[in-house]
Amino acid sequence: METLKLKSPVVKEPQLALTVVLLMLGAALLQLHSQTIALLFLVAVLLGVTLFQSSFSFSAAYRSLFLRRDTSGVRGHLLLLALTSLLFAPLLSGALMSGHSYSGALAPVSVSLAFGAFIFGIGMQLGGACASGTLYTVGSGNPRSALVLVFFCAGAFWGSLDIDWWQRLQSVGVVSLGD
Repeated sequence: METLKLKSPVVKEPQLALTVVLLMLGAALLQLHSQTIALLFLVAVLLGVTLFQSSFSFSAAYRSLFLRRDTSGVRGHLLLLALTSLLFAPLLSGALMSGHSYSGALAPVSVSLAFGAFIFGIGMQLGGACASGTLYTVGSGNPRSALVLVFFCAGAFWGSLDIDWWQRLQSVGVVSLGD
């Protein structure tokens, strides 16, 4: 005689739990804000799921290159870089007149930039990924990356509290590679 085994109500797949949380967040955005915000949220989630399922990321592409000598991911990145350059260069140069003015984001090269880059590099080594890589692995249900994300957010918030002090540090001024 067979016995029935009841399944535990505990979610075994972190992706399922994350999906439920994202759906609830999307519903809350729809209630609290506009349909546009909710639609943008849906597009972002769908793009994130697509990129996650295809493993299309900088770290995955270069890991495949170095470990398996597979250049397809790096070639994909180079293609995206080329397409982006072809599309944005005319916009930034003003060649496409659409009644809008476009410019790149320029900031001074300063001591705070060097310090931030140093801290970012330490964080990447300790966390095993940059900010986008951390978001990628958090989306896959990695609890270690969730902890890294909490500290990344805390550090960014802490830095924003005294942004005026950071901006007053020594600087060589704005450097534009386009000029």
